Amino acid sequence: GEGTQHVMRVHVHGAPTGQLAHGIGKAVVNSPLVKTAIAGNDANVGRIIAAVGSYVGKHNPAWAPIVASKCQIDFGDQTVFKDGEFTIDDKKEVVLQQYMIDAELPVGSHCPKHYKTVDINIYLQGADRTGGHSSMVFGSDLTHTYVDVNAGYRS
Repeated sequence: GEGTQHVMRVHVHGAPTGQLAHGIGKAVVNSPLVKTAIAGNDANVGRIIAAVGSYVGKHNPAWAPIVASKCQIDFGDQTVFKDGEFTIDDKKEVVLQQYMIDAELPVGSHCPKHYKTVDINIYLQGADRTGGHSSMVFGSDLTHTYVDVNAGYRS
């Protein structure tokens, strides 16, 4: 409700602790830059990587080089970052834009069922998916309508 167009589901895999996995997920879903990119149906991978890197750098700096070199990020069913490099191209951008359009919640529906999500999987250790901790975090995008509705509240 309140102007939300997309529900994000971020699943972080392969962290050394559950707390780090959860913190990374929260950093992604709470990033205003990620939230606005999702609202605009823009698969802005750089914003996701920035949220992950900033959180890891502050909370577990020893893991930063591992994440920078091994991390894989899947957006929907598309791998968009792998082994320290962007793997997104024009074709994937078109596919991901349509994926996000298809995941939009019905306009004008107050608290609709969240039957569609924008799924982001973050594999901190890349192809090595045998261990570590994981966490799944939900969040929403940040739209003009959300700001308008919430700016009108007075305490």
